[in-house]
Amino acid sequence: MMVPSHYVALILLQIISFCPIAVASECVATEKNGECSNPVVNSKMSVPCLDASAFQRRVALSLSEDHVDSEQSLRGTIENFLSYQDLEKLVSLLSPDDFVEASGYDDSGEGKNSNGKSKLGGGRAYSAPTGYSGLGLKELSHAKNNSHISEEEQEERYNLLLKIRHSAQSATETALNLCEGTLLVDFTTISEKTAGGAHRPHADNCLHYFKDEPNANGVIQKVATCDPNREHPYPNRVAASILYLNDPTSGNFDGGQFYFANRTNNGEVERSVEVSLGRMVYFTSGVESLHGALPVQKLSESKVPRRLALAMWYVFDPALEEFVPSFQRVENDASRPRRGKPKKTYDPNDPEAPKELFVIPIPNSLLESMETLLQSMGTFLVSKQNTPSIGSWKVGRYGDDTLHVLFKDHSAMFSLDFGVAYSKSRDNMADTSIVVERHTDGNKPPSL
Repeated sequence: MMVPSHYVALILLQIISFCPIAVASECVATEKNGECSNPVVNSKMSVPCLDASAFQRRVALSLSEDHVDSEQSLRGTIENFLSYQDLEKLVSLLSPDDFVEASGYDDSGEGKNSNGKSKLGGGRAYSAPTGYSGLGLKELSHAKNNSHISEEEQEERYNLLLKIRHSAQSATETALNLCEGTLLVDFTTISEKTAGGAHRPHADNCLHYFKDEPNANGVIQKVATCDPNREHPYPNRVAASILYLNDPTSGNFDGGQFYFANRTNNGEVERSVEVSLGRMVYFTSGVESLHGALPVQKLSESKVPRRLALAMWYVFDPALEEFVPSFQRVENDASRPRRGKPKKTYDPNDPEAPKELFVIPIPNSLLESMETLLQSMGTFLVSKQNTPSIGSWKVGRYGDDTLHVLFKDHSAMFSLDFGVAYSKSRDNMADTSIVVERHTDGNKPPSL
């Protein structure tokens, strides 16, 4: 009897990648205090774990029509592995004013054109969708004078996020049957979706289109395929996780479910995951796990809807691992009175630390008009957003006194920080300034 080649491949994959794996535990949160108790052993993790190469072969094998690997080994959900108390505390320390307008996948950059072929060379990979903003490690690691919570609470919030982040990373690694230490965090963000916030079906490491391919019966079907002629900003991502931080009742919303899309049916919703506090979805990053989010809707007119989730993307390459900055307190220089806020400081070991480009002194006569100055600058920059091409970059406001100018592919960003104490003022002519800095991820060169 002839043994099918794909069975042999699976057997060899398990032998080559054999290494011990720690037994995963999930915790069940008690209704009384939300603390973890009565750990539930995850028995399905008794098989040998996979290294990076073996995992990538398994993903590639899943794309073949006759594969025997279960989809559940590449994606699924995890329940009750975190303390509800920790999650609720984190959310209580987050204000809508903390979030930064973020970007996501644009409809024009995905899928197919009028003749069913790939959109080659055109279409934007990213734009800012309606009702979506984010908050990352860089923002949360810096204390703010004008925050709604104290500096001590800001530090508590950041440390709590890092604790939850570590638990999510470890749980995802175990669920994907990867050997301990294999899966590294590439980027972390707390996403906030308000009314209308949604995501079209997409992959996280390539831009896809629906290609005509015959199935086993010779019938032509459209299959989601990575477009080799269009570059994705993050081609090295291998997996992701989405952890719900609230539920429809506490967030005053309806809808907002994460969903997996059908790879062979033009991206129609295949399975949705209801929003529930502490539930986490994990999945691989390619077209084998097309995914999106359904629109968020208001549950009632009394409050603005807020669907909160911790989104994390993962890589294997240590060079791409996300830098975790230490918490930076507000520096107060008591040597002389200042009318401006202290200048931000950054960890010298941070490869993503921004580069100061120049400082614009602000005369005393304009100090009382700082808000007007910021709004005028923002209006001017918005008028230039289509230079050198349509949608090249986007202007957004962060907090009370900062403008962000974000490139469409996230390869770089400029920040304009208004009202910073100007240390080089002479003859008391200028006490504050606008500090202009350039931000990159330290790896990918800016597109503009």
